[in-house]
Amino acid sequence: MKALPVITVVALLMSTAAGQNLLPPPPRPPPPKTVGGLNAPPPKSVGDVVTAISNVKHKARKAWANAKASMSDDKGIYTEGARQALAHLAMEIDTVATKMGVVAPTYFLTRLQALRQHHEYLRLKLGELGGKDIQNRKSGTRLAFDHCVASLEAAIDQAGDEAELLAKLYSPANLEAKQ
Repeated sequence: MKALPVITVVALLMSTAAGQNLLPPPPRPPPPKTVGGLNAPPPKSVGDVVTAISNVKHKARKAWANAKASMSDDKGIYTEGARQALAHLAMEIDTVATKMGVVAPTYFLTRLQALRQHHEYLRLKLGELGGKDIQNRKSGTRLAFDHCVASLEAAIDQAGDEAELLAKLYSPANLEAKQ
């Protein structure tokens, strides 16, 4: 057996005493596999990010549809939940407007104006819903209100998709290439 030089032994002892581990760290367990959960792998492309945002949007809307407020016959609970849902939709409209950036075709600005008017109309109609209207959720005014909210959600989604396409079309790089 070959003897270790004293310097090597001293270096080993000092590194161990200083808190340095000479052995490699144990292998890390693989992260749990989930689909779209918090432990999901990071997105690989911009399309993955857009899909993740869209999924969150739809989950939030589904949460409203299944929430206590949307199923409630109590005017106060339903009204407060609907107000929160409308506030969320207003933020989505603002997000769509910012996707376009500075340059937006006139027809798209008209579309954004229509989304804002639709939102304002629903906000006013929510204030007009009475206790009897809210209790009758299978027909009448409340059913019409709920369907109009769903229509606004679909219109926001469609405008958002188009804003992404227009942003690519009107990107500075794309405009410079045409000149």
